[in-house]
Amino acid sequence: MKPLKESIAAVIPHQDIDGRILMVRRPQTADEELPGIWGLPAASLKQGETDRDAIQRIGRQKLGCELTFLRMIAQGRLQTPEYSLEMRLHQAQLNGEPQLPSTVDENVTLYTEWRWGKPEELSDSAAKGSLCCQLAVEFFGQT
Repeated sequence: MKPLKESIAAVIPHQDIDGRILMVRRPQTADEELPGIWGLPAASLKQGETDRDAIQRIGRQKLGCELTFLRMIAQGRLQTPEYSLEMRLHQAQLNGEPQLPSTVDENVTLYTEWRWGKPEELSDSAAKGSLCCQLAVEFFGQT
């Protein structure tokens, strides 16, 4: 039986531009699972960590600003050759402007860029296997 990996991702709507959400670009490195794709800020849950705690950690460690947890909007599961991925998609509010850190103390995926984009722009990443992008495209296609 494959190990279960629990992850969360944040959908962060722009406060002034309707329909735009925060997108981040994963690094273009050989050890990256989905190198160079645009997606949503995400994190694997640590032992005993709540989704709310993980959203706040994404803000501090990966975006360099504060995030406020709002609500869960979708969830899904994906089988990979190595593990079973369970992901929950949460809406969050951005407090400040992202200042992407260049280093952190832990083994954390650091994003190389961020921008505001329309949810349908995540379709290519969803097709490449990004579960957070698949969930977001599906969610916004229904609303």
